[in-house]
Amino acid sequence: MAGRGGIGSVLGSKKVKAVVVQGKKKTAVADSVELGNLLRECAEPMKKKTQGLSGFGTPILVNLYQSQGALGTRNLQQEVNASWEAISAERFKDHHFVKHSACAQCPVACGKVSEVKEGEFAGLRWKMPEYETLFALGTMTDNCDPGFIIAANRVCDLLGMDTISMGVTLSFAIECYERGILGSKDTEGIPLRFGDPGLVLNLIQKTAKGEGLGSLLAEGSFRLADRLGPEAKKLLYGVKGLEIPGHSARVYPINGIGYATNTRGGSHHDHRPTFRAIPPDDPLHRDLNLQTEFVINTQNFSAVGDSLTQCRFVTEQGFGIRLGSNHVRLINAVTGWQMELQDLERIGERIVTLERAFNCREGISRKEDVLPYRVTHEPVQEGVTKGKLFPVEKLEKALSYYYSKRGWDKDGIPTPETMRKLGLT
Repeated sequence: MAGRGGIGSVLGSKKVKAVVVQGKKKTAVADSVELGNLLRECAEPMKKKTQGLSGFGTPILVNLYQSQGALGTRNLQQEVNASWEAISAERFKDHHFVKHSACAQCPVACGKVSEVKEGEFAGLRWKMPEYETLFALGTMTDNCDPGFIIAANRVCDLLGMDTISMGVTLSFAIECYERGILGSKDTEGIPLRFGDPGLVLNLIQKTAKGEGLGSLLAEGSFRLADRLGPEAKKLLYGVKGLEIPGHSARVYPINGIGYATNTRGGSHHDHRPTFRAIPPDDPLHRDLNLQTEFVINTQNFSAVGDSLTQCRFVTEQGFGIRLGSNHVRLINAVTGWQMELQDLERIGERIVTLERAFNCREGISRKEDVLPYRVTHEPVQEGVTKGKLFPVEKLEKALSYYYSKRGWDKDGIPTPETMRKLGLT
């Protein structure tokens, strides 16, 4: 996820090619017995909850979101895709699977290596595209050809480009062209259309090299929209300048609240979109305040997890998606500290508030805590979620409640009292 938010571009501008860390000391834990007990207790539940990831990887979300009417397609003009089965988890497993891959010592092994067996890219072997790539370079550009997506994923990886922002920016540009907002003069006479894999591969290369239309795409969808005008801005799918990933902001209120308030805006790793385990009859699915509190809790959880460099999948499926006793036991066993849950929750709150204070210093306030026009004004047109949207008035209610729970003022700026309480004076 380091590619999201432009960190790679910043390092590249400074001519930094790589950062290497080398050490000789072995790590040690304070209480290996307690750590072992905790891991054994959590191992079976985690294994059960991550079976899909172990067997298929993140493409299992293609199946889930298509069935729930939340698979963004053609720059979010639709939330279902007629060709989704071509990039389903089962199709990748049956036709492209080579072997599992994993981070060191990981029991889940959500990564896979894929191979294209036929067609233009036959023989190409690369890491299996994650769900986000299948969404951004696949359904959003309406190109559900596995071979093409594997090839496009490889090119983005080799060129150090984030597939989410690349795909969503491309889908935005294509719709702008189809609507006559982006002219052939800007595209060098190249017609932009959905469902054209060759076009997408070509534009990825041009974007990396800053050639022609690629020089505009390289700036991202928001700067391109600034150039094109107000009608183009209505077609954006992003928050705070960052393109939104494949967890629908229009279908799932939790994601809408999260994207609007996240430090990075359109990031699914500032809050957590994973609430599939919550029963359908749980009030969380209907109560706006509970949804807002869920976002706050998972933002704090994510902030702590980032500080500990923990994998989201292992942590939330093994120890819980909200900070709880398991997280406290884990930290205390490793460090020897005597931390309590309230201490850990305060750390998460402190990190999020510090990030917000930084953003406020740079000019961010309530007026930037928004959602895309399409999410707030254009209902889903077909599928099981037909008619759904996240209206502005509903978002405003959520923001007011969110700020009050965070101890921020009505404009979303942390109050002096909150800063003192968190030791951020």
